[in-house]
Amino acid sequence: MNSAVILGRALGAASTVPAAVFVFAVALFDRYATLNTLTADFVAASVVSACHAGLLGLPVVFALRRKGRLNFRSMALSGSLVGAMPTLVLVLIQWATPSAPDFACQSDPMCQAALLSKQIWPGALIAVVAAGALGCLGALSFYAALGKTWEPHPA
Repeated sequence: MNSAVILGRALGAASTVPAAVFVFAVALFDRYATLNTLTADFVAASVVSACHAGLLGLPVVFALRRKGRLNFRSMALSGSLVGAMPTLVLVLIQWATPSAPDFACQSDPMCQAALLSKQIWPGALIAVVAAGALGCLGALSFYAALGKTWEPHPA
């Protein structure tokens, strides 16, 4: 089997498996989710994870393959990092962007920091960890779809 077919199959696995887990989590925790919204969520999550795997994950896979380190552990770690980093960047952008000021805290930086930490960090931490877990799942499904037919070539 040629490399393009193998990579296409692996990208398909890396985009649909995390999307399915995401939709399952939405179905568990959102009591107002309908079949239509879950279908739309699955399509959107598949597109996002396919673009994510193609643009951010493939260069990492090629680098790991070139160095001869394409294995389960390195894929799990790199998938977690590749999954969590864009979410972390978005969280940091949100943190750096000034929101509606609390007039009681305008002149006190400690008060502003406390208010900001209460508003953003608990939810942001959950989002970064969840994105890292979905990235790890996508990378491991990519690795499983590659199989033994795409062995690493050490430099």
